[in-house]
Amino acid sequence: MTSRVRWMTAVYATVDFRTGENRTHIGVPKSGKDDLEEMLHDVGGNDGPVALYVPESAPERTPREWRGKVVGLARASRLPRGKNIHDYGYPDLDGSIRWPIGFPCELVCRPDEKACPTLREIVESCGTPNNFRYHTKRLHLGSLGLDAFMEDALGEHFKSVCDLESLTGAGVASRDQARGGVRV
Repeated sequence: MTSRVRWMTAVYATVDFRTGENRTHIGVPKSGKDDLEEMLHDVGGNDGPVALYVPESAPERTPREWRGKVVGLARASRLPRGKNIHDYGYPDLDGSIRWPIGFPCELVCRPDEKACPTLREIVESCGTPNNFRYHTKRLHLGSLGLDAFMEDALGEHFKSVCDLESLTGAGVASRDQARGGVRV
C-alpha cells in the first residue's frame, strides 16, 4: 500500500540552519494548534508523510532555488511520553521562538531541488477548487490538511523521487529512501 501525502506544513528548509543537520522537529504558530493536533492524530507515528513547503517569501538565508517549492517529506513522530506540542517550538533565524508549538519528525525524502515541484504548479495543475493564495494563506497559519486533488498530485510527484510504499505503517523507513535525490 502506498502512503498518501495528506498534510503540508511550511518550513524554511529541510535542514536546521543552526546545525546543518536534517530537521528533527517542525514548529507552527499558535494559530495552527487545532490543525497541528488534528494532523498528529491523523499521521503521528503511523503513515502518511507530511509535505514540506518553503514559502516564496522565505528569508534571504533560504536558498533561492528552494523558495516556493515542496522540498521534501517528513514523518511526524508520536510525541514521547511526558512531552507535548509546547516542547517542540522552533526558533526563527534570529533565535526567537516564532513557532511556539510543534512536533518531532524524521526527514524521509529530500529530492534534489531541481526535482522539487513548485506549490503554484501543483495547485494550478491538479484541479483543486482551492487556489494558490488559499494554500499559502493557510500554510502561514499552520499545517494544512490537503484535499484529494492535492494528495493525488503530490503522491504522483513524490512517487517518482521517493519510495512512498516503504513509508506506510509503523515499521517505517530506512534513512536511505530518497531514490534519485539526496540520501537522508
